[in-house]
Amino acid sequence: MASKKRGRAVTNVPPVRNMVGSMIEELGADAVVVIWSCTKKGRTHINTVSYGNSLATSGLITHAYETETVDYVLDEDDESDFDA
Repeated sequence: MASKKRGRAVTNVPPVRNMVGSMIEELGADAVVVIWSCTKKGRTHINTVSYGNSLATSGLITHAYETETVDYVLDEDDESDFDA
């Protein structure tokens, strides 16, 4: 499992390890990307854990970005039509 985080590795966090392991074993996942944020002392930290080859994990991240961003932008456009 690859981990990209400043400081300690997040792969040793049991809930994350168990979640990724379950997705691989029970769902037959070829690649898994988990991204979450935590706010401590007024600072937000973003944590990521990825499992799979870099092409597959990059594709998952790109897909999530494109689908979530498009929905968000469309929602903003719909709201601006009502203001006119």
